[in-house]
Amino acid sequence: MFEKNQDILLHPKGATTMPTGIKVLVCDDDAAFCKKMADLVRKSQPVDGCSAAVTTCCDPIALTDKALGQFDIAFLDIDMGAYSGLELAHHIRSMNLDTILIFVTNYVQYSLEGYEVQAFRYLLKSELEEKLPGYYQKALEELQHSADEMTFNENGPCDQSTLGKRRKRTPKSAPNG
Repeated sequence: MFEKNQDILLHPKGATTMPTGIKVLVCDDDAAFCKKMADLVRKSQPVDGCSAAVTTCCDPIALTDKALGQFDIAFLDIDMGAYSGLELAHHIRSMNLDTILIFVTNYVQYSLEGYEVQAFRYLLKSELEEKLPGYYQKALEELQHSADEMTFNENGPCDQSTLGKRRKRTPKSAPNG
């Protein structure tokens, strides 16, 4: 069952250069480890006063396409039984979402498969407490970088009203031909 647990992180006021309202998915079939990972994400202080809602899920099969389309960052366990984090990542990419994917695993041998889904980082479970805060900060910086990018088409820059907003909320159209 899709376990929804959203908590807003409150951070010191300051410059608001980071995107606000970051949505983070933590997905692991081990409920205790999932909670531990979500707690670490909550404790990690994002830069520039942004806030994040953390959603935990212990059953990746229960995640709907609509739910997956909401997340900016996803921490995914690779080995989750019938439906692996790699399969979930492939599904996310098949929907043309630009969610930042961070695999959390005990299995280094799957790291090469991460290139197929543009994994942002691999985090060994044994290094969770040491490395998760830094990886999360880097993911937030990547979100900021993505928000700052300007997209051009053959007619010049895109509509200025869309700048600074991530474009993943609606799936991208497949190219013709």
